[in-house]
Amino acid sequence: VHPRERDVVLGTHGRSIYILDDGTMFAQLTPEVLASEATLLDIKPGKPRYYAGRHYGTGQGVFTAQNPPLGTAINYWLKDGSQDKAKISIADANGVELRSLEGSSWKGLNRVVWDLQPDRKQLYDKVDEGVGMTQFVPAGDYKVTLTIGKKKIATKSVTVLPAPDAKPKPAS
Repeated sequence: VHPRERDVVLGTHGRSIYILDDGTMFAQLTPEVLASEATLLDIKPGKPRYYAGRHYGTGQGVFTAQNPPLGTAINYWLKDGSQDKAKISIADANGVELRSLEGSSWKGLNRVVWDLQPDRKQLYDKVDEGVGMTQFVPAGDYKVTLTIGKKKIATKSVTVLPAPDAKPKPAS
């Protein structure tokens, strides 16, 4: 387990490497969680990232892998699974829903990745006004609610860290 990122890194004798992004879910699978019908696991802070189309020669061409998905992983445990889809709602400090995601309802561990962006219909203060790149939600704490069918399972907090080169908001 990588000490800073908490990713599970596996190396084989045949010189292969496998990386499971955000392996913190395994440490949270306590006997209490495994016995529960459903549990929303703790969520690592999310930090917005930008990808640029830069090429630094050909050396990196030999070692390629897919980048982890942008955003933060929302992991949840379902003891028996469900026919109903999972709904993951992200709300700001005022309780305004910014994004609604749909997830799987399989037996065992499930994961949805929030890209730290509000729903396209939301009008929100832009953090990086004029940059011409993806607009993320402002840094701060958000509420994540897991619902299966019509049953609310749990609510947890997630912290969104400042975007790279984000300008601080002027004092009101």
